[in-house]
This record gives sequence, structure tokens and C-alpha cells, in this order.
Amino acid sequence: MNVRLPLEYLQKIKYQFTGSTKAYAGALIKKFASVEYDGSGIREYIMKISHMAEQLKAYEMEQKENFIVHRILNSLPKEFETFIVNSI
Repeated sequence: MNVRLPLEYLQKIKYQFTGSTKAYAGALIKKFASVEYDGSGIREYIMKISHMAEQLKAYEMEQKENFIVHRILNSLPKEFETFIVNSI
């Protein structure tokens, strides 16, 4: 990196950090949109999606609670159909 002044150096670091932050936020939203129930405990699965939603808030991509609930319920397999009907 060819930098003459400390301020110029800090601006370059900020630019690189901003790019990696946007990339991470993009990867996180993609993961949030595509995560599927993997057969582990249902509580752990709900916590996993809730945690991702909390992380998205830090990137100004807050998801509404109703959307998160529907995201969780719609990603569950058929064997949870009774649970889904009772939750709505």
C-alpha cells in the first residue's frame, strides 16, 4: 500500500473495512434467507435464526418479528405441521 499521510492510510483502511462489512452483511442475509432445519433440536434452530436476525440489526437490516416467525415456521419440515398450525 503506497500511502504518504496517516490520514490517507486511515481512509484506505476505512474503505477496505466498509467493503468487508458489506460482504459479511450480504453473506449473512443470504444465510438467513436460505437456512433450513437440520434435524437438531427445534429450540436450537429457533435460537439460530433469532441470532442471525439480531446480527442483521447491526447492519441496518432489521427484520420484523412477524417475518422472523414466518421464516422459522415455513422452513420446518412436514413432521412439524401440527406445531405450525398451533403456532399461527
